[in-house]
Amino acid sequence: MNSALKLPVSEFIDSASYVVNEPLLASDEPGFWSEDTDVLVVGLGAAGASAALEACAQGKRVTVLERFDGGGATALSGGIYYGGATEHLQAAGFNDTPEQMYTYLHKEISGAVSDATLHDFCARSAENLRWLESHGVEFGSRVDTSKRSYPRAGYDLYYSGNERAKSNAAASTPAPRGHRVSGKGFTGSVLAEKLIKSATERGVAIRRQVRVARLIVDTSGAVVGVEALLIPAGSKAARSHQKLIAKINRYQRFIPALAFGTLRRIAELEASEGVVCRISAQCGVILATGSFAFNRAMVNQYAANYIDAIPIGTVGCDGSGIRLGQSVGGIVSHMDKVSAWRSLSPPLSFVSGIVVNKAGKRFVAEDVYLGHLGRLLVEQENDCAWLIVDKSAIKNAYREAMPKLNDNWLSFGAPLLLNLLVNLKKSATLSGLAQKCDIDEVGLGNTVATYNEIVTNGVDPFEKSSAYLQKLGAGPYYALSLSTKNKLFPCPSIPMGGLKVDEQSGGVLQNGGEPIAGLYAVGRCAVGIPAGFYISGTSIADCIYSGRRAAKHACGG
Repeated sequence: MNSALKLPVSEFIDSASYVVNEPLLASDEPGFWSEDTDVLVVGLGAAGASAALEACAQGKRVTVLERFDGGGATALSGGIYYGGATEHLQAAGFNDTPEQMYTYLHKEISGAVSDATLHDFCARSAENLRWLESHGVEFGSRVDTSKRSYPRAGYDLYYSGNERAKSNAAASTPAPRGHRVSGKGFTGSVLAEKLIKSATERGVAIRRQVRVARLIVDTSGAVVGVEALLIPAGSKAARSHQKLIAKINRYQRFIPALAFGTLRRIAELEASEGVVCRISAQCGVILATGSFAFNRAMVNQYAANYIDAIPIGTVGCDGSGIRLGQSVGGIVSHMDKVSAWRSLSPPLSFVSGIVVNKAGKRFVAEDVYLGHLGRLLVEQENDCAWLIVDKSAIKNAYREAMPKLNDNWLSFGAPLLLNLLVNLKKSATLSGLAQKCDIDEVGLGNTVATYNEIVTNGVDPFEKSSAYLQKLGAGPYYALSLSTKNKLFPCPSIPMGGLKVDEQSGGVLQNGGEPIAGLYAVGRCAVGIPAGFYISGTSIADCIYSGRRAAKHACGG
């Protein structure tokens, strides 16, 4: 350890709590390196843990550096793995195949990766799920067939994308490929805990409260290690650091302004109390630090349309891995691709309403996958869209919103009740509602009339399912703002772009298309399967896929 080396606070702090320093040239001087490993993984979410486990299985010494507690965005997620042709689907009566999965995903998310890589992802899907099970992660086969953004308590499988839309169903047999990790409530934490526990039992060296400040390169430009700031274990600084992390995880991550203030204090603590150490990696460095959701400067730079959406993930999703890759010449791609989830259900009665823009016109099928709705929403004028429903829909919504003793009420019922109580506009007439919402009166009136005719005919040009086609009856009418600017109805979002990687190895690419020797990127700090378009469960599935791929290549496999 080089305790005399300190880095100034100013080099750490931006909107993400710090900036990445320029790479350091490795030296042969005695004492330059603090320690040595074979594979060095930066970040301990699903992607980092998968990379560490795979490298360990290849017989390598593995060290993981984690700035916070570990688990990453995975631990805060719903724990959904998007998998095709699995034993659980077969047990539920679905004769799914990798080709059916590929056909659907190719239609929805093509463009981010090559067809060959998407084929490979689908072909390895069931095997990667079995691999998770080998590390203690459990799944089941009870299917929730209802229209949900997350399966109800007691269910294991659901249609996590837009598989049942008419055009998709015509091309590929729908299957509920969203596999929920078994457990109570949102089960991403269960998945993360199982993987971390397995890594620990297999001898992976996990170092927490360590912030990677920069990469270390040799004279050829190959990445050979990292320089990091380590908070000494058991120290007063470590206890303070842990308290600040806990404060963010408990509640501040839902209030970005508070979270950023605490992050600044964390950065100051790391800068003043952290001990600089340099770790060499004989086989490679694997970046697994998550997205840049909490780096609002990067969001504003690359995806300004989503700046008002609420970042989802941990405060460690700050773009640090992307910046580390860029510091040695790595290139980025799909940085403007953001998954913004705007869900209408629950309650199901809201799906029977209509979504209109400022002109009063429909622009989407209301039962569309929530990611599609979010993407189309931000494309509307002034990010302005409203859900319009009648009194019968509101009555049914109140029934669904009433407190219930189950795992899902706090996550879904409580926000719905809040919307019903404080977030709706109401008017006896459509004209009056349009005036209150600054929607074109004529446009809204014509749209409702046309929609009621569509319900009569039973065929919607936007392909809304007939199960949700219901006329808007007599007033009063209600409107719910779907804008990402609506702070009473937050729109969660995760950026999906990142470092461009070689799709055979996961190696970070530089200008000219050649990989940077010794450097890999996985999960959401890299361009992967969900970068074209996110479907629930594809991020975790891609974390497993990309983490294992990079580790195998780094180990010479």
